[in-house]
Amino acid sequence: MALLQGQVGAPSNMSAVDGANYNWLLGKQAEAVVAQLHGKYYTETYRGNMFAAAQAIAGVAVPQIQATTQQCGIFNPAGSGVNVVMVRLNIGYGSVTAAAMGFGISYVTGCGGSYGTAQPVITAVTSTTVPINLSLTGQLSKVFFMASAITTLAPTLLMSLGINQLTTTAAANSALAFFDGKYDFDGTLIVQPGCAIFFGGIAATSQKVQFQAVWEEIPI
Repeated sequence: MALLQGQVGAPSNMSAVDGANYNWLLGKQAEAVVAQLHGKYYTETYRGNMFAAAQAIAGVAVPQIQATTQQCGIFNPAGSGVNVVMVRLNIGYGSVTAAAMGFGISYVTGCGGSYGTAQPVITAVTSTTVPINLSLTGQLSKVFFMASAITTLAPTLLMSLGINQLTTTAAANSALAFFDGKYDFDGTLIVQPGCAIFFGGIAATSQKVQFQAVWEEIPI
């Protein structure tokens, strides 16, 4: 069996020669020092494991995140054979005067392998959106992106996202500044089979937003 060996040291001050063999560069704790050739999700996207889905462009009213009726979420059914690893959540403003509030995520477990009448947790979904494989021609997603009217047992608050908004008063001809409405998970949230997460507000509001999610599906 080949032995991979590294050497602790500072980065080289010379240009490496094509075709030559070199030791791995190691840091002071013997960790490998690496640099990215492409964007960090390139390989997973190329392999067809990255997906995205969004609500209708007009968005929906934002529910309170622990209410029994939600408007957007991801359901990984039991038996899917994959873990959903969240990458990013984008929140786009739709319409209606905004309310002062923050956004968050809630969750439920023990959801079983499907949704609908007589299912154990998610009893109805008015609309689902087919996720898009971000390699554009890759395999189909194994999970459900629920885009509106989800009736479920009351979910539990998982986290506040640190994305907040305030109401403002401005003249009709005033320009409002752009602001970010995105959360990068960086692999910190895994939705295992039989679990679901929901995106909503700390408080309910008639304001409409569009939730859009990006995630990886990793074989278990």
